[in-house]
Amino acid sequence: EYEARPELLPAFVTPATAASLLFIGRSLNHIRVKGVSSAISPELDLLSSHLKELSTLKFPINSANFSRVIASVRLSLSQTTLQKLLPLSKVVEILFLLREFFLLGRGEFAIALISEADEKIRSRWRRSDNLSYEKRDDWGNIVVKEGEVSAVLARTWAEMSLLQGHDEDQDEDELLELARDLVQLTITKSTSTPGKSPGATNSTIAATPFRNLLLSVPVALSLQIPSPLDLFLAPSDVQSYSSINAYLLSIRRAHLRLTDLWKITSLRRDHPAPPGPPYGSSTAGRNKVLTLRQRAKDRSAAMRGVWATSSAAVFFLGETEAYLQGEVVEGTWAGFKTWLTGSEGGSGGGEVTRPTSSKSFEEDDDDDIWLQAARESTTTRTGISHTHDPQSLADAHRRYIAALASSLLLTTPSFTDPLYHLLQQTDHLVALVHRIYSIWASLDLEADEGVVDAFSDFHKEETDVKEQLVVVAGRVKEAIESLVGAL
Repeated sequence: EYEARPELLPAFVTPATAASLLFIGRSLNHIRVKGVSSAISPELDLLSSHLKELSTLKFPINSANFSRVIASVRLSLSQTTLQKLLPLSKVVEILFLLREFFLLGRGEFAIALISEADEKIRSRWRRSDNLSYEKRDDWGNIVVKEGEVSAVLARTWAEMSLLQGHDEDQDEDELLELARDLVQLTITKSTSTPGKSPGATNSTIAATPFRNLLLSVPVALSLQIPSPLDLFLAPSDVQSYSSINAYLLSIRRAHLRLTDLWKITSLRRDHPAPPGPPYGSSTAGRNKVLTLRQRAKDRSAAMRGVWATSSAAVFFLGETEAYLQGEVVEGTWAGFKTWLTGSEGGSGGGEVTRPTSSKSFEEDDDDDIWLQAARESTTTRTGISHTHDPQSLADAHRRYIAALASSLLLTTPSFTDPLYHLLQQTDHLVALVHRIYSIWASLDLEADEGVVDAFSDFHKEETDVKEQLVVVAGRVKEAIESLVGAL
C-alpha cells in the first residue's frame, strides 16, 4: 500500500492534488502488475498527451495550474483505460452487496445469522454442564473457535439457499452467490478500533464493542476486495461497514430475543382447568385446582414487572430499529444511489413512468423505441463523465459512509455506550426468563408428578433467579431512561 505524507509534500501541492497523484500512481501500478495483460501497455497510448499537458506548467509552479493539470490527467486516465478495467456495473454490484448484507437490506440474512449464532451458543452450553450455576451467566466461559465461527456463516448461507429454493420460479440469485464467495465472518481483535487506518472516513466511529454480542468472542463480517475494485474500495471502508453491521445486527438481535419471550404462552397466561369428572367434582379435585391457580397467580404477579419492562424495551428497540433502517439507512442509500446511477426515480433508482394503454402503446411503438434508445445513449455518455472516475467514486463513497455513521449516531459515544449496556442487560434478562421458566417446569414435575432431581435445589434457584429478575429489570428500565435522556 502506498500513502502520501503531508509533511513531505511541496507547498504548491494541495491535499486534493496529492490524493489525485496517489490515485494515478496506484492505478498505473495496478494496470501494470494486476491489470490488463497485453503486449503494449495501455497507459503508454496516453503518455504523449499527458506529457504535453505537463509541459504547460511554468516555473514557479502555480498551485491552481498544477491541480488543474493533475485533474486533467486523472480524468483522462479514468475515461479511457480505467473505463474498461473498472466499469460502473462492477461498482454498483459491490455496493448493492454491501447494502444488502452489511446494512441488513435482506432481513432474512440477519435473522438466519442470529438464529445460527444463538444455536451455536446453546450447543456450547449443553456441552458445558459441568459449570456451576453461578457461572452460567458468564458468556466469557463459552469459547468459540475460528472454525465454529466460519461454520455459523456457512449454515447461514445454506439456510438462505433453502429459502430461495422454495420459489421454483425465482431465478438464481447472483448477488447471493457473490456474497457467498466474498463475505466472511471472522474473529477480530477487541483492541482494534475502526476508522484509524490511513484513508479512513473523516468521522471516527465509537469504539463500543457491539461485535461482542453475537457470539462469546468479538466477530465481524469482512469482505474480500476483488482485484479491480481495490481502486475504489479501501480496507478502511470495509472496517466501517463491519462496525455498522455489528451495530445494526446487535439491535436486531436484542429485539428478536425479546419478542421471542412472548412465544412462551404458558409463562404469560396460565389458568389451569379443573380435571374431568368424577375427580374434578370431588373436594380433592377442587382443592387441587385452587392450588394450581394460586400457584399460577403468584408466578404471574412475580413476572408482571418483568413483562412490563420487556414490553417497554421491545417498543424502544423496535422504534429505534425502524428509524435507523427505514429512515437513515434507506434514505442515505437512496440519495447515494441516485447520484451514482444518475437516475432521479427516488429510492428505487429507476425512472418512474405513467402507465399507458395498449392502444397508445401500439400507436407510438416506433417512436418510443428510438426515444428510449436516445435517452439511454445520453445517459451513458453523461454517466461516464460524471460517475466513472474511481477517485470521485471513492471520495463520494467515503463521504456516504461518514454521513451514514453519523446519522446512525454511531459516532456518538454518549449514545452507543448506554445502548450497549441496554443490549447486555437485555441478554441477561432473556436468559433469566428462560431459566425461571425451566425451574418452574421442574418444580411442577416435582409437585404434580413426583419427579425429583436429587442434584438440584430448585426452590433455592427460584428465589435467586427471582431476585436477579427484579434487579436486571430495573437495570433495563434505567438504561432505557438514560438513552431517552441522551437523545
